[in-house]
Amino acid sequence: RFEFLENLGEKFRLLESDGPVEDKDIPDADVVVATWWRTAWWVSRLSEEKGRKVYFMQDYGAAGQPIEELVKTWRLPLSIVTIAPWLRDLIHAHCDVPVTVVFNAVDTTLFSAAPRGRQSRPTVGFVYATLPEKGVHHVAPAIKLARGKLPGLRVLAFGSTVVVRSVPLPVDTEFYWRIKDQKLAELYAQCDAWLFPSDREGFGLPILEAMACRTPVVGTHAGAAPELLASGGGRLVPYGGCHAMAESLVEICSMADASWRSMSGKAFNMAKRYGWEEATNQFESALKSAIKNPEQDLNQTGSNRKRVVL
Repeated sequence: RFEFLENLGEKFRLLESDGPVEDKDIPDADVVVATWWRTAWWVSRLSEEKGRKVYFMQDYGAAGQPIEELVKTWRLPLSIVTIAPWLRDLIHAHCDVPVTVVFNAVDTTLFSAAPRGRQSRPTVGFVYATLPEKGVHHVAPAIKLARGKLPGLRVLAFGSTVVVRSVPLPVDTEFYWRIKDQKLAELYAQCDAWLFPSDREGFGLPILEAMACRTPVVGTHAGAAPELLASGGGRLVPYGGCHAMAESLVEICSMADASWRSMSGKAFNMAKRYGWEEATNQFESALKSAIKNPEQDLNQTGSNRKRVVL
């Protein structure tokens, strides 16, 4: 569970309780970051000695949660950092507060691939999940439609949950369960297109991972897909648009090799803009800005609003 932190080689401390966090639980610091709506409340009550208070808002809360409860946390005296323009816009629809946008990033040393042409057998992949908002229930109908024009279409999928009857895989899907990142990168690189069918998403990291492996993406408007696909590294489709998904898959998998290589290159070039170094620099800059401006009025408006948009 904590393998990532352990691999960093940095010291970290696990609290014995799951909250609320109080002054006695953490050392004095320059900055303290809340990463969830409940921890935003806890952080807001900490003393000034615990550091400048930042709210890293990565989504708008649990499915079905009244948004009014989230809006209350956005109005707390915290500097807000979020991961996608749609989340910034959602906050601004309810609160006139400064918001910094720092996109998520992909490890381009791991998720990468050499230039290639289309597969000899058209191939598409997707992430399998059972949560309704992930939109996987749209995939099987879309694949069935696409196979009407591409009868040999190969389908790959991976996921961290077992397949359930209520969310079936397309017929003859090659499913990989809980695979390591290296294998995942290989799967991305085997595909002509990657399907991102989500109905709701904070960001949508598989988009970047696939693009970093030179695989065009067919995605809904969820998360950061509109910005990530804006340069031509794939196709945007309506939410739940099985016919549009199928048409885009057929288009990409039937392209002339030169056209597909061009789209693949655009996908790769976009992903390169969102590597870890750039993202960590931007996030660090946001934290330093919060530290240097403790007197900042978090309810300022108009042209004085402080933003960083990638």
